Amino acid sequence: MKSITIVFGLLAGATALTAQQYTISTVAGIGTVQNYFGDGGPATSAQLDFPFKVAVDAKGDFVLADFYTFVVRQVVGGTINTIAGNAMYGYTGDGGPGAQAMISYVHGLAYDPGGNVYIADTSNHVVRIVNPTGNIYTFAGNGMAGYAGDGGKATAAELNSPAGVASDSAGNIYISDYQTHTVRKVDTKGNITTVAGTGTYGYSGDGGPAAKATLAGPVALAVDSASNIYIADPANLNVREVTADGNIHTVVSNMDVESIAVDSAGSIYFPNYQNSTIQKILTNGTQFTIAGTGTPGFSGDGGPATSAQLNQPWGIAVDKSGNVYVADFANMAIRLLTPVSSSITVANSASGLGMAIAPGEMVAIYGTNLGPSVPASQQPASDGSYGTQLAGTSVSFNGVNAPILYTSPTQIDAIVPYAMANTTLANVSVNYQGQGVGSTNMPVVSVNPGIFTANGTGIGQALALNQDYTVNSMSNPAKQGSVISLYVTGEGPTNPPGVDGKPTPLPPAPPYIPMQPMSVYLSGQFVQILWAAEEPGVVAGVMQMNVRIPTNLIQTAGTGPVAIPVIVVIGSSFTNSNVTIAVAP
Repeated sequence: MKSITIVFGLLAGATALTAQQYTISTVAGIGTVQNYFGDGGPATSAQLDFPFKVAVDAKGDFVLADFYTFVVRQVVGGTINTIAGNAMYGYTGDGGPGAQAMISYVHGLAYDPGGNVYIADTSNHVVRIVNPTGNIYTFAGNGMAGYAGDGGKATAAELNSPAGVASDSAGNIYISDYQTHTVRKVDTKGNITTVAGTGTYGYSGDGGPAAKATLAGPVALAVDSASNIYIADPANLNVREVTADGNIHTVVSNMDVESIAVDSAGSIYFPNYQNSTIQKILTNGTQFTIAGTGTPGFSGDGGPATSAQLNQPWGIAVDKSGNVYVADFANMAIRLLTPVSSSITVANSASGLGMAIAPGEMVAIYGTNLGPSVPASQQPASDGSYGTQLAGTSVSFNGVNAPILYTSPTQIDAIVPYAMANTTLANVSVNYQGQGVGSTNMPVVSVNPGIFTANGTGIGQALALNQDYTVNSMSNPAKQGSVISLYVTGEGPTNPPGVDGKPTPLPPAPPYIPMQPMSVYLSGQFVQILWAAEEPGVVAGVMQMNVRIPTNLIQTAGTGPVAIPVIVVIGSSFTNSNVTIAVAP
């Protein structure tokens, strides 16, 4: 059929990405043991007290905030020592040794290029600095909660609950001022200005100057090598970016990000404390789980990070080699995620998200040296079925070989076997020319829906057909009241059951309908589903949904085509909220 030919062409031509897997180890703390002990000795023999945030320098040394002991500790060459705080809540000690000073609750840490450590001393409404000689000073804020002082010295300014701190390569320091809903900058001369936010709670300004935009309680910051500023704006459930031109954009949506890091490639990392995992988002928006099983606990050291357990991770940092440091809060430990050179990553072929897989889902597997130097696409057999071998490549899920659609050195497209419905964790292994070339473990869920998009990224214009079977686009929008067809994968098992690699039977055979309830929303409005079943004549794992566009969807007359957000809900799982269809008023 024309529609699915487009979908398969998109899959085969999608841009290949290389994603990374990690092994996990503990580099500070004794997992689950809470105390304040061990200074002067090995960090792995020390006891921590709910480490909340972590920062790493260019040499791989790191600092951590022991939240409930009111101290900041530093690990240099594997040895741990306290560099700020005397374990008593307060605000004293400027000009003297940091370890004799009093600090409050610490919500952010950073190194600058000179090795100075910056501490977001949140409840004292200041940012402190510990220099390489170990002395502490107030760097920004006068101790009074407020929003004042722009254009003058940072030490004379008012801050209100500074929560995040970050440095750029030139030594400028950025502060997320939580209660004033702003990001402040202290330049190398010690002067302070506002670079994002107006001081008013809200969400506005994308595409324009960041200083005229509104934020909502920014809690954490990261700065990349090009001095782009990433702002964790959790009350708005997003991450904003301030680019070098001073303009602001939303780069991550519908994510509660409380701590953030960015690597040299521009990938974003954040801990999901709610499900005890670590997430990575590539520059194209593809998201993966890189550590944690989703079940709180302390396990997995020495093995794959995705098979390990974390417990409420809150802090994160990335060094120049791509190692990821995690403040594993409730485990009283700092965990280290070390890149594995021969790893693979599995993502939904439609959405680009890689947090879990579902039976029957079309997936893209990314890595290096996975398949032949000349990419190959699977040609279906005379009965329309797809085989489990292609150009020397095979993929198995818990030992069950999967249908393969496409293979190349950096990407394989396959379909998750329906047998995975009987498990909660799948080992995904890639074999090329008789040799194992990569594996990872993936959580298995009942459904993991994604809408195919026109650009193959899982974001933007949906790969959809108008009622006249033409491709939907802003230059060819659907009319209100008409029917539009969407294409989805990750819908899970069906009734009757789909068969791995086999096409869904044509009429008069009964439709193969997903077993979970389904609904569709256009711009937040519930819409009528006319048809939702596996696409007849196409390999099992692709569902077509025909929905009617409401006649009153666009209220403003005389406007041009409108990009309307579309969300598909199957069971309790939602598709990416950044997918749209084009509708004419």
